[in-house]
Order: sequence, then structure tokens, then C-alpha cells
Amino acid sequence: MKQRLLRGTYRGRVIDSLSQKVTRSMTMRGRKTLLDLLFHSAVGRSHASCWHECVVLDGFCGSGALGIESLSMGCLSVSFIDLDSVALMTTRNNIASLRLDSRARCLCHDMTSLPRRWRAYPSHHVFFLTPPWHGDMAYDALCCLDTGRWLHRHALGMVETARQEDDVSVPSAYHVVRRHACGDHVFTFMRYCGIES
Repeated sequence: MKQRLLRGTYRGRVIDSLSQKVTRSMTMRGRKTLLDLLFHSAVGRSHASCWHECVVLDGFCGSGALGIESLSMGCLSVSFIDLDSVALMTTRNNIASLRLDSRARCLCHDMTSLPRRWRAYPSHHVFFLTPPWHGDMAYDALCCLDTGRWLHRHALGMVETARQEDDVSVPSAYHVVRRHACGDHVFTFMRYCGIES
């Protein structure tokens, strides 16, 4: 399966996607809406203006499409994290096909049990979490990002959930700034208000 990049330097380039048997992929319409909100609305304005300085975390990354879109738009670097080895191999292959290896880090780890951030990983200004639907993995992952000091203070984040789910629960270290429904997706944007990394 293939998917097309929508923004930036690599707009129009095709990368590999994953079978729905492996992981649930965000639709192209959902990805377009998310990028529009991030770069062309008040919710992402503060980060869009200095995007070239931003370090991004793509959690539950799957094929890495969101992180690769971020690189295509010119962010400094991206950390891709997923527990599924097939998904992470697909991400690595997609990164290599675009020769973006020097700006990417790939980590095979459970987002819901991340330890304290290693020195090799910088703290992150922006994060995306696209966990499996119908579970509490987003809450646990948010807690780990906080306690492990993976985030810059005032980092901007997005958690994707299913429209039929209740609103995502958010730990006290985060402040929800907007929720937006698009098809089957709901994007919850938040700012991190916790410990300075």
C-alpha cells in the first residue's frame, strides 16, 4: 500500500503505508486536515512561525507519515516511536527512500512505558500521538512523556481518537486548547505545562 505526501519539499512523493492488519492508518483527508490546523490556524501559529527550529515526536508512528510530513515542512528533526517492529521498519524504509536519515531517530518502544529521556534524544517542541482506538493508551503515553521529560515546556501536542469515543483524558500537566472532528477522527490539541526539560 502507498500514500502520498501532502506538504513541503517532498509534496507528491509516495511512501509505503501499512496494511490495516498491521496498524490503523490515518486517512489522507485526516492528515490534510491535521496539517491545515497545525500550519494555518491559531492552534499551531506559535510553532509554525519557527517550524525550522522544532523537534517533533511521532508516537505510535506506524508508517511515519506524520513525522515525515513534518520533515518535509522543514522541522529540525523527528523522533519516531512505535512498538511494532513491522511498522518501524516501514518508517525506516520511508525515511531512507527520501534520504532523511540524518534528521530522524527511530525507537522501538512501548509509548505507554517510556523511561526517562536518554541524552541522545532532545526534548521535543511538538508531538503527535495516534494510538490504537478504543483504549487508554493515549493517557498513559502522555504521562510517560511528562514524567520522562521528553517535552519542552509549552510543547504543542495532538492526540487522535475515534469520533465514537469519549473525549481523550488528559493528565494535569497538559491543557486542551482545541478539539476538531474530521470524518472518523477527532484531533485533540493540547499544550504541555509541566516540568521544563
